[in-house]
Amino acid sequence: SRSSPPNPRRRRSWPRRSLVPPRAERYAGRGLRRAPHRVAPVKYDGRTVDDETMNGIILYVCGYIVTIGALSVAMTLVGVDTESALFAAWTSLGNIGYGYGPMVARTGTFIDFPDAAMWIMILAMLMGRLALLAIFVVVLPRFWLR
Repeated sequence: SRSSPPNPRRRRSWPRRSLVPPRAERYAGRGLRRAPHRVAPVKYDGRTVDDETMNGIILYVCGYIVTIGALSVAMTLVGVDTESALFAAWTSLGNIGYGYGPMVARTGTFIDFPDAAMWIMILAMLMGRLALLAIFVVVLPRFWLR
């Protein structure tokens, strides 16, 4: 007995290859089918967010990522491996307290880090605690030109 080929018009049942539920997929696809080249404004609490606010948010997020990168590079220059340095910078800047990486695995603490890396983490913790946004404002040239 030969099986018949699958019907391409037959709706597939869940689970499928996609992890998104079919209803959400249909809802998202509906907007794309109506106007695929449409640029939808960002809304918050029913009001459109202006471009100046969006630029500020993007600047803050990019600054946060660049700061984590700079701190992790500084820690790798003092002898910390890349993975431990990246997670130590992230955890220090965010004041999370959890460490991850080969240098942290043995004890679960940052005790094996060199003293210079500890000072970098202290600086990162102060930056994260004192509101990184205020530090970005002081560092930006526009602040000093006024």
